[in-house]
Amino acid sequence: MVDPYFWSNQPLTLARLRDVLAKVRARGWGWGWRRLRKELRQPETTQGIRLRRVNVMLYAGLLNLLSLLPALVFRLVGPKRRTLALFYDLDIASLTFDIVDYLMLAELERRRLGLEAVHVVIVPGRAGGLRREAEHYDKVVDQHARQWRLHNLIVPMFALFPNVAGYTICSDRRHATLVRLLFPRAVHPPGYWPAFPIVPVRRLVFGAAREGRAVFPAITVPEQALRFVDQWLAARTGGRKPVVITLRQYGYMPSRNSNVSAWIEFARRLDRTRYAPIFVQDVAAAMAETPPELAEFPVFREAPFNMILRGALYERAWLNICQAHGPTELMWYNERCRYVIFLTVGSSPETELETLRGYGIEADESPPFATPLQKWVWAMDDLDAIEREFALMESAIRRSESGPG
Repeated sequence: MVDPYFWSNQPLTLARLRDVLAKVRARGWGWGWRRLRKELRQPETTQGIRLRRVNVMLYAGLLNLLSLLPALVFRLVGPKRRTLALFYDLDIASLTFDIVDYLMLAELERRRLGLEAVHVVIVPGRAGGLRREAEHYDKVVDQHARQWRLHNLIVPMFALFPNVAGYTICSDRRHATLVRLLFPRAVHPPGYWPAFPIVPVRRLVFGAAREGRAVFPAITVPEQALRFVDQWLAARTGGRKPVVITLRQYGYMPSRNSNVSAWIEFARRLDRTRYAPIFVQDVAAAMAETPPELAEFPVFREAPFNMILRGALYERAWLNICQAHGPTELMWYNERCRYVIFLTVGSSPETELETLRGYGIEADESPPFATPLQKWVWAMDDLDAIEREFALMESAIRRSESGPG
């Protein structure tokens, strides 16, 4: 069985070997050595994946022998023996809302193993504590921005999962190796070691749901955050139903951005005696001058910078409606959120059907764990589609609130 944590598992054929040798001759032995090191750490061939398994076994066995006594003590009497360690390795992991998927995977594994808690271990990458990014991405989200994300986007998200009992930010990868030795049994992703990093895979959540495993309850917003949002809404909605519109206004892959003019026109045409449209801007635009066209609407300015309040707003919304992007994961995994999310296929490499299927997302479907009041719409977010889907969800909510018969 091929390791599910690796995308590529192509066999090392004679043709591929010739191609590698040609590249070594063209690019030099330095390139060949770097490519070999990468294959040993993050294999892309079937043979490399098998070799990695052997290397992991030998590596783990050696380290456990060297640390037998402390590992034995922690295994038998340590306070963390009922805890699953989730290793979030910044050498290969992105600093995005994908952390929500990773936390959800760890929660599913915790339940499967019958453990009490999750402890997140943040492992620094080799490029200034982070991973090396492609030049085109680094121009939009540089290292300073990514460091900011670690402490203001990633870490706060842990509070949305009540079984996350704590976290450790390792000072370096040697520190991470020591921490790994103290969690000898329950580790996620399975087989993780800092010398052999693995990124969890979103499709495993969708796959678990299709197999009948319960995903909910998942995200749980702290009560105080809900109180703050209730206070904010009471001062601005006058008892009307809040319809929350989250905008993507991002410089990276702008083809995925929200159709802002359509969303503003939709908000203007809502029945303002019944509904209160509320906008959430992208963090990339939140500090800039507010666009004049948004001046007539309440804008929840805390959401781009406070993940807990963002999650609370989504939960308290009568309906969330928006274009698919990272923050919508806070809606996916909260069964108390109602949403309509538009997903435009082919708007970027990440929204190509083949890529989405790799994530476990099937065309023209909502997530397999979605409630009846949670819907993905596989269409562009133009005004006609927005108003049509709003009307459909409005009817569905009315039926659910009126009850049977």
